[in-house]
Amino acid sequence: MNELIHDTALYDDIPMSEGRQEREMKVYTLLQSLGIPFLRMDHEPMATIEACQGVDEILGIHMCKNLFLCNSQKTVFYLLLMPGEKKFKTKELSKQIGSARLSFAPEEFMEEYLHISPGAVSIMGLMNDKEKHVNLLIDEDVLKEAFLGCHPCVNTASLRLKTEDVLTKFLPFVDHDYRVVHLEGEDSMEIRTMTLADYEGVHALWMSIKGFAIRSVDDAKEGVERFLKRNPTSSVVAVEDGKIVGSILCGHDGRRGCLYHVCVHEDYRMRGIGKQMVVHCMKELEKEKINKVSLIAFTANDVGNAFWNEIGWTKREDLNYYDFTLNKENIVNYNK
Repeated sequence: MNELIHDTALYDDIPMSEGRQEREMKVYTLLQSLGIPFLRMDHEPMATIEACQGVDEILGIHMCKNLFLCNSQKTVFYLLLMPGEKKFKTKELSKQIGSARLSFAPEEFMEEYLHISPGAVSIMGLMNDKEKHVNLLIDEDVLKEAFLGCHPCVNTASLRLKTEDVLTKFLPFVDHDYRVVHLEGEDSMEIRTMTLADYEGVHALWMSIKGFAIRSVDDAKEGVERFLKRNPTSSVVAVEDGKIVGSILCGHDGRRGCLYHVCVHEDYRMRGIGKQMVVHCMKELEKEKINKVSLIAFTANDVGNAFWNEIGWTKREDLNYYDFTLNKENIVNYNK
């Protein structure tokens, strides 16, 4: 049993409001007013589809991924519903909806438009999108299911609803249409150890990312060659159709491992590539008997900080970071 589930009971009524957020109670009240029956269960906070394992069995449903996305200008927003087991490929969706460079939308828009916090994204949040800022996209496989699973705008409870009720009662009431998309979700990605022969492709990836910091000496081919000679197995690249779309420089000093330049091309994000690369690095460091790993993330890097928090890394609050430049010709340049 999932350790986050302490109560396997299912309920079909509105719970007492004590200890519950107002946004959750509003979901139950609206469903009841629309004559939409539901089953609900309570659990500890579950912020990812992986954490929800066990909930689907209890509710008798296939859990649904809910992704809050936006275009690069942050002017158009999407809520995508897709099967939980299917991999999300940004490029695949972008082609269908004609929106390049999709990415996860910043948290502030999630709260402003849907009244939902990260980890609790749900179709139920559309009840709060009065001005229709968010476009609903539904993978066709979701529509084949008799029931839909979702959070009631908080991630401490889960619901089972009839898919037909959501489409014919809930969405018309909240005045939102939906667009059906076809997502294959097949992953042809190769995650492998980086070699010096990959340098040109990795450097091209670095140069494609806005705001990416590149050091003139350390990140030149000679600098990377030195790094790979000291750490021949732990750095990694992600390759699709012969193109390098993700990379991490990873090494250790015999005591502690460190990750540098963790990046995924914007068109390939939200497919779990970053996590797969990190796992690759961790396994290689474990082989070297390294017991702890660290990294540096700029405070302004919202995407990066959200990623590290999501996959369970701990932000240190008890130390100060210092550095000293030995080679003043090792200049840092930021991509514009």
